[in-house]
Amino acid sequence: AQQGDCQTGDADTSTTAHQPRSRGQESDLGAVTAFVRDNAAKVLGSTPPVFPVSGRLALEAKIARLAAAVAAASGGGESPGEGGSGVESSLNGAAEMWDRSGLEALEGYIMAALKDQRSKVIAKLETPLGVAERLLINCHGMVSMSQVTKDHVTS
Repeated sequence: AQQGDCQTGDADTSTTAHQPRSRGQESDLGAVTAFVRDNAAKVLGSTPPVFPVSGRLALEAKIARLAAAVAAASGGGESPGEGGSGVESSLNGAAEMWDRSGLEALEGYIMAALKDQRSKVIAKLETPLGVAERLLINCHGMVSMSQVTKDHVTS
């Protein structure tokens, strides 16, 4: 991979949306990923997850998916003589680009991490909030009982 590939954050800058990566590009991507992982491990003292992504491919996939949805909604997209729908072909191409972009793995990792953090935060907050809620309910009951007793004594 060229140095510019790393600086732009686009792991697939030399591949167009419709071309699969060549073996050389896969090898370069693997080398860049290993370099980032190894150097991050040296700096951080542990090996972090590294997700090579292509923002360009992800954007092109989303645009292709949107274009296919618009074509389907307008009733167009049929490709005569191909035995299948042009919309279906566009959706398949968009899905393939999305897979190659690497963003699905990154999104999955982020969602899993947030879900774990969310459950930890909820557990931490629920315990004291539950105690406070029970305390307020008990106090409210005692105040109500005190008011009933006071009303009974004064009447």
